[in-house]
Amino acid sequence: TKIRELKDVDETAVRLSIVKFAKNFKVRSLIQHAANQVQGNMDVDVQDLRKRVDDIISLNGIRAEVDYSYFGQTEQRLKEDVSAFRVPTGLSAAIDASMLGGLGPGELGFFMAPPKRGKTFALVNVGANALYTGKKVLHATLEIQAKAVARRYDCCLTRATWYDVVQDNSLVADMRKKLEKLGAELVIKDYSYQHCSVGHLGSLLERERESGIRPFDLIVVDFADLMVPPERKQDTRHELLRIYEELRILAGAFKVPVWTASQGNRGSVMKRRVDIDDLAEAFGKAGIADIVISLCQSPEEKEEKLMRLFVAANRIGPGNPMVSLMADTDRMLLLGEDAPKLQKRTFESAKKRKGPA
Repeated sequence: TKIRELKDVDETAVRLSIVKFAKNFKVRSLIQHAANQVQGNMDVDVQDLRKRVDDIISLNGIRAEVDYSYFGQTEQRLKEDVSAFRVPTGLSAAIDASMLGGLGPGELGFFMAPPKRGKTFALVNVGANALYTGKKVLHATLEIQAKAVARRYDCCLTRATWYDVVQDNSLVADMRKKLEKLGAELVIKDYSYQHCSVGHLGSLLERERESGIRPFDLIVVDFADLMVPPERKQDTRHELLRIYEELRILAGAFKVPVWTASQGNRGSVMKRRVDIDDLAEAFGKAGIADIVISLCQSPEEKEEKLMRLFVAANRIGPGNPMVSLMADTDRMLLLGEDAPKLQKRTFESAKKRKGPA
């Protein structure tokens, strides 16, 4: 309250400084306590120590602003372009229209599919299409090594097979120059060999914000089901719900859209339309997210390199469309007929290139 009474004070900066001080103090206290236990020839509970550290670096104390003056901000609300701050998926105009132009700051969306259906495939396409519009993207990978993810981006951005990219390195070099001119940046954080919690991502974003460098425009987490929960529970379902709740908080705290993916259950493998009741472990994840898009594909569609995207849950905009897209996994390309011109043009040029399928 006293901070609000002062003039010309950056309340957010002050709050962050207080949180940082408190975190540093608590970490020092933990380390000192552990050192005292070692000196006294006492056993140190490493698991408990790790949990306490994770609790400290979690997002407690950093929350999104929730107050909104309905009457005071009427003019601004009516004049602003709803889609101006949204990041389109670039996969399909119909899909993006159902989100009023794309996923917005503070919103959480996820793709759901059975195992090996293409969750990473979809997330890489969303990340790549954001780069096409000059965005700065953070891609956190928990399952696949960073180099493998980078290779997927190489194919997706050039619309070429990995064989083509290896044979002609200029494909990636030329695309990189174009993206750099647009101001695009891609940072891939590799958590495939270590644990990652939402708190770890929050600490990374906080350091970026404190350093004053350009913030991320989009965060891709591949994928949330593999993250370490903020606290261990007997039921995996409750752990997953906490992870998704914390991701939603992170999106709001840093005013950034977050895309991730979730596993479908065994029964979803052969279903023509995968719906939210096919979510594995925790059905409640669908209630936390702002939009859920399922990846639907029959064996025949896989042979024809087709995939249907179904908006299974949506509280952002109107409708729950289902659209058919071209799904070329050799070129890491997921693209609808109504996709933006840049993606369509690059795909047309990619189809003309030769290389093994």
